[in-house]
Amino acid sequence: MGDGTSAEMNCLKLQQVVFILAKKKKLYREKYGNCTAPCVSPLNIVIIRGLGSALETRVDNFCVSVKFSSTSGTAWWLSCVYGPQGDDNKILFLQELRRIRASCQGPWLVLGDFNLIVNAEEKNNGNLNRAMMGRFRCWINDLELIDVILHGRKFTWSNQQNSPTLVRLDRVLCSSDWKQLFPNSLLQSAATEGSDHCPLLLSLDAVKPGKVRFHFEAFWTKLEGFHEAVEAAWSSFQLLLVPLSP
Repeated sequence: MGDGTSAEMNCLKLQQVVFILAKKKKLYREKYGNCTAPCVSPLNIVIIRGLGSALETRVDNFCVSVKFSSTSGTAWWLSCVYGPQGDDNKILFLQELRRIRASCQGPWLVLGDFNLIVNAEEKNNGNLNRAMMGRFRCWINDLELIDVILHGRKFTWSNQQNSPTLVRLDRVLCSSDWKQLFPNSLLQSAATEGSDHCPLLLSLDAVKPGKVRFHFEAFWTKLEGFHEAVEAAWSSFQLLLVPLSP
């Protein structure tokens, strides 16, 4: 782990980029609520080390993107999102992210308050928008993104009532080449203080190399040669028949 000063400087650098760009295009609002223009929210997720140098930026309606250079010299994109309310705006939001991905080639990390969930397990009650859940899952699969595992917390948002509604609205997604670029990244939750959202802490080089866990990604079945690879692997194992004892 790096020293605290470097971590704080990296956090400040990214937050300054987000706020300066948002202010420049008059996109920032305290809340999305009833404002007429799309906005970029304050960043709920903090990257604590390893950002590298900022090379390029872009501001869209629901997203601020920054191109960084890693310590190895490989360029990668970070997109900070703030998902809107309302189904129509959510659809526009996902369409915008598709356009951003088409323009921002290479390793990609996209994070923030998506205001969407993937499945029913990400909300503690049955009030679900299954149509938007399906759209969100399709978007993740179509763009071949990996959901970075969050350690330490199941939900990231609460309405802070006596019988609270709990939802996982905030998440971190990445492309497979970003995961290869930062194989030791670690996503954790932090204490919630004065906010309905739980801050998330992402370190880009925190996990010591060890045994790699296997995760099956849904989009693999759509890749060319998937079935042939599975069939070849299956055929490579010989079935040993052990006779039963009399």
